[in-house]
Amino acid sequence: MIEPLIPAANSKVILIVDDDSTMRGMTQLALHQSGFIVVTASDGSEALEKVAQQKIDCIVTDIVMPKMNGIELCSMIRVLPGGNRIQILIMTGLDDLESIQKACAAGANDFASKGFHPSLLVERVRYLLRNQDLQDTLHQSEQRLNYAERLASVGHWERTINGTTQAISPTVCKFLDNKNISEITWDYLCDHTHPDDVPYLKANMEHAIKNFSNFQLEHRYISNKGALRILRHQGEFNRDANGNWIIYSTVQDVTENRVQEERIRFLAFKDPLTELPNRAAAIRDLARLLDYHKDDNSLVAVLAICLDDFNRITGSLGQDASDTVLKAVSDILRKQIRDPLQDLTNNDDPKEALLIAHSEGEKFICIVNHLKFTEAASAIAKRIQRAISAPIKVADMELQLTASIGISLCPNDTQDAHQLLDNAFTALLHACDHKNACQLFSDDLNHAARQRLSLEVELVRAMENQEFELFYQPRLNLSDNSIRGAEALVRWRHPQRGIIGPSEFILLLEEMGLIGKVGNQVINMAAQQAALWQRTIDPDFRVSFNVSPLQFGLVDLVTEIDAAVKRTGAQHTNLEMEVTESALMSDPEQVISILRALRNRGLRIAMDDFGTGFSSLGMLRDMPVDILKIDRSFVKDIGVTATGSAMVNAILVMARALNLKCVAEGVEMDTQLHFLTHNHCNEAQGYLLAKPMTAQHLEHWIKQWRQEKINAA
Repeated sequence: MIEPLIPAANSKVILIVDDDSTMRGMTQLALHQSGFIVVTASDGSEALEKVAQQKIDCIVTDIVMPKMNGIELCSMIRVLPGGNRIQILIMTGLDDLESIQKACAAGANDFASKGFHPSLLVERVRYLLRNQDLQDTLHQSEQRLNYAERLASVGHWERTINGTTQAISPTVCKFLDNKNISEITWDYLCDHTHPDDVPYLKANMEHAIKNFSNFQLEHRYISNKGALRILRHQGEFNRDANGNWIIYSTVQDVTENRVQEERIRFLAFKDPLTELPNRAAAIRDLARLLDYHKDDNSLVAVLAICLDDFNRITGSLGQDASDTVLKAVSDILRKQIRDPLQDLTNNDDPKEALLIAHSEGEKFICIVNHLKFTEAASAIAKRIQRAISAPIKVADMELQLTASIGISLCPNDTQDAHQLLDNAFTALLHACDHKNACQLFSDDLNHAARQRLSLEVELVRAMENQEFELFYQPRLNLSDNSIRGAEALVRWRHPQRGIIGPSEFILLLEEMGLIGKVGNQVINMAAQQAALWQRTIDPDFRVSFNVSPLQFGLVDLVTEIDAAVKRTGAQHTNLEMEVTESALMSDPEQVISILRALRNRGLRIAMDDFGTGFSSLGMLRDMPVDILKIDRSFVKDIGVTATGSAMVNAILVMARALNLKCVAEGVEMDTQLHFLTHNHCNEAQGYLLAKPMTAQHLEHWIKQWRQEKINAA
């Protein structure tokens, strides 16, 4: 007796359909002994229920049955989802060709006589299942190919020499926006190609066909829906089984690739904000220009343009406003390209005479070609400065800008594009010191630039060696002539040059990104001195220190000040932080949050240089500020002009209305001090009282001041 095999978990499932129970049992036994999972049904209707209940791999069915015969069952199976995969073997006792033809037409895979030996039946079923596995593998391969084609946006296309399609993938049909394969020919492709690309497309394909050579071409394609695609074809020629030449090609949709490439090219040579060429594009175009004119020594100028005090706009009005200004200036400079320059250049085409680029931030580049004479460069610079000085509307206000310009000339200075541009920016560095100025490059300026680089190196060393120290300028309480505080002012004790004032290094520290680290040193030194003086001079003595607007973004000021207080043993109440209007307006929410946190700890906040920025009265009312420091530019006009005195008095009245104290800076004359006292200013500081001095000198000075008060009493 043959022992039946135990079906494996992945065994194929065979459905036997026969109204003859004896035949059904014999067939079931033979297949079961061969390791198949076998289920049975007595007619076609029951068989359909079995197919709906479980996965069936093969059906062995009688052709003649009640209710639904085998041919009808076969037709019904083929219309079910996944029904085409099921292998169907029809068993028939009929020996006529007509029955076999009907079975095949209904979708049967094979047929056999009912008198077929069971062992041969098993082999026939195995053969059908091997065929099913091959079909499954082929289907999976096709699915993977279609997925890969979709993922890579590439498909295949086979066509004859005359353009008739032999085979085409669904991906290509999608590219061409046509699912009807019979309509897709080479002529159809040409009819939908962008008219400007048709001659190129046909000429290249005709050349490839004439020489039976491999080809690669790219063109724009307009779909039936009007969508524009960029298609890339790559192909070769081979003969088919009948010896006919066939063009085998791949078709790829490279539209997105070209968009990305164009974006990369744009970002490589264009500034996204202004859409002007960037510095790299300027150098590239300048190099081409100089190379073109290298034999005729044509006069070319490079103008490096910088908007003066642009950081104040960013700090006071925010990033969006500064972006608006940069776009407006870009438009102004573009207009200079359109304006005629025949009086200054030898080029009749204004677009060829001027090239405008955006270098970075508030800096622009202008390249002037075919200059008639050297002085023409300065004349064009002045023209640009006048154009930039026109009022620019930003939100509800009008800003009036100025620009500094550095100029370098070819061949006078150099014939190298990079050096020419560097020279212009070297000249600009000097022009910016004077604002709204125009400066031609010279060797002396180059020497100054090298000195600046040297200074940068020394500043890094100074920070590492802690060469910065604080000088202190006392503040006089005008109500009782007492000294209750001092402003800490940073100085650089240079090993060779001695004491250097902040005007020579603060801006450079900001540009170098070192202001945060140096600012932390200042905070720590101020806290250390405040801790000492609250014990030795006055428990309520305050030390005020300045912070750069950039420190709010570079460091965590609250954490730094808390750490300094803890480290030195100082009290928050003995410290005062001075901030400018630009710092208060750069990022109002963040800055206000920081200032409130510090005020809650007892630290006082002073607005430095009040009246020189763009802050409004409404903003001042909402800011967490305790003190207004009246800028020296207002104090110097006290007693000089009626307007100057009225302006200071207005600030004092406003401060009292807002419950703020006032400190006047830059007091140098008795008339100024008398006016401030008479109009109830709270405190004053300036050279009339004392210049900034070291901590030791201040201690001695305060002792003398107090002694003089006692003597005077």
